[in-house]
Amino acid sequence: MSIKTLKVDHIRNLTSIKINPSPSINLFFGKNGSGKTSLLESIYFLGLARSFRSHRLTSFIEREYQTCSVFGEIQHDTHLLNIGVSRGLEKKQQIKIEGIIQQSVSELAQYVPIQLINPDSFTCLQASPSVRRKILDWGAFYENPSFGMLWKKMQLSLKQRNALLRKTTMNSIELEAWTNSFLETSLQIDQFRTHYMEKLIPEFKHTIDSYTTLKSIELSYYPGWNKLKDLKEILTHNQSRDILLGYTTSGPQKADLRVTQHGIPATDVLSRGQQKILVCALKIAQGRLFEKTKNQPCVFLIDDLPAELDIDHCQQFIQMISSLTSQFWLTAINTESLLPLLTRNTIKMFHVEQGHIHLN
Repeated sequence: MSIKTLKVDHIRNLTSIKINPSPSINLFFGKNGSGKTSLLESIYFLGLARSFRSHRLTSFIEREYQTCSVFGEIQHDTHLLNIGVSRGLEKKQQIKIEGIIQQSVSELAQYVPIQLINPDSFTCLQASPSVRRKILDWGAFYENPSFGMLWKKMQLSLKQRNALLRKTTMNSIELEAWTNSFLETSLQIDQFRTHYMEKLIPEFKHTIDSYTTLKSIELSYYPGWNKLKDLKEILTHNQSRDILLGYTTSGPQKADLRVTQHGIPATDVLSRGQQKILVCALKIAQGRLFEKTKNQPCVFLIDDLPAELDIDHCQQFIQMISSLTSQFWLTAINTESLLPLLTRNTIKMFHVEQGHIHLN
């Protein structure tokens, strides 16, 4: 998948732009505040109908305007798709695929799979497990689209179970019913995640070994409970503690991706630069696996890479992306640090200045 045409209206300082990008590498350069990250944010909005920077529409939509929109002509398999997403201050988003209104964001996400690498991404190893679960669930969703609906069902069961746990007068029959629903969906979610991880781990190891100098890095999956025990037994055994705490302490909502070196958490032994290139390798491995299983690439949005990685790690990252046929959208303040590393003939460079974008 790649974006052949992108049109953005009224997102932050991007009043009205239209771009015909390269299917390979696109480099956007300009001063801070010129609109580079807003461009990536617009593509993210096209794929997921939301921003990766803020939930506040008043900052997302350009000042003095009531609505924003992004239109993309998407190369999907062998045909072109017209996709549009709009959002207003006083109305929810509207998603159209080939002129037909879609009710679900999951339908949109299937057509515009996006991998984002930005400053927030580099903190995922130090962040809470919920951040790493999103990385895991990105892959589980694209491997099996039914994962999304199953995840929502599990979340509903968990919410109802937790509400009952907090009640002073508990309905034991109702608690059992929601516990059974939570248990059923939890085991299915674990199956999807486990199946995805079985494929991702060797892809990640290949990427780390081939393109970085890191050694003995291991990626593993913690499902949210001790798999040596039955989850139903754990929920029963922990019920008194869960009632005391007011929430369910075991299950897929506690799952985690764990990264270690020689059995020690990567955050305890790797430098910040090493941790950042490790995160890049994980994202690239996901892109490689997606490309293999779906027989098409995803889109990578990479924000201000030279500000996050030194020249050696930048070189390693560029070597990683050279192994993919994905479409890349990169931003930088200038071209001096990245351009010598980029060798593809299909690269396009764009100058971004005060919300205007020009082919260089």
